[in-house]
Amino acid sequence: MSLSFIGCDGARLLAMINDWGRSRSAHFVPSLRRTLRHSGEPSAETARAAAAALEEAVAAARRGKVAAVVTGPIHKARMYAVGFPYPGQTEFFAARWWVKNFAMLLTGSPLTVALFTTHIPPRQVAEALSQSEVVRLGCWHLEFPRRGPG
Repeated sequence: MSLSFIGCDGARLLAMINDWGRSRSAHFVPSLRRTLRHSGEPSAETARAAAAALEEAVAAARRGKVAAVVTGPIHKARMYAVGFPYPGQTEFFAARWWVKNFAMLLTGSPLTVALFTTHIPPRQVAEALSQSEVVRLGCWHLEFPRRGPG
């Protein structure tokens, strides 16, 4: 298994990824290599490349070529402009894996944090919380270590 990188913050990150990849089994999504010279300049071209990279990551995961996907920030307005229909990458991956009960996670040994809200301005967080969502995510998070991510 290898690790697939989606998204990039510039040439420095690419160099770090390539250095890491030489010492480990890494897979850098090819569709992004063409657009890295434009990183930091959101455009329709970079949005289409990001969307294609997400699709490539799903395909690689389904083929068993990668065990995990690491994503970077995307410019959501540009993504929406080229037809990306999801609020963010979390919802994209959930849809591609036909998962209805999911959460955005921040994880690092020994702590995993599941976010109650995603993709909304902080001023909307209080009204977005509901007792049923807190219970759903709490139960989901308690089961996560036992069942794993799949």
